[in-house]
Amino acid sequence: PAVFYRIEAGDADSNGDGVSDWVARKLGYDPGAPAVDLDGDGTSDLKEDLVEQLSEPLVDEPAE
Repeated sequence: PAVFYRIEAGDADSNGDGVSDWVARKLGYDPGAPAVDLDGDGTSDLKEDLVEQLSEPLVDEPAE
């Protein structure tokens, strides 16, 4: 007989900045704090930090 499992995950975004509370905590932010946009470009500082983190290489590239 086959066995099936159901997994549910919720990615709450308490302050509506477009970044889940879990990701905010992992980046060292308070997920309940109001979204901050210090440079006034319309994107929260947390979201900018997340994009910067994701654009860095995960593995060092070998030098040629």
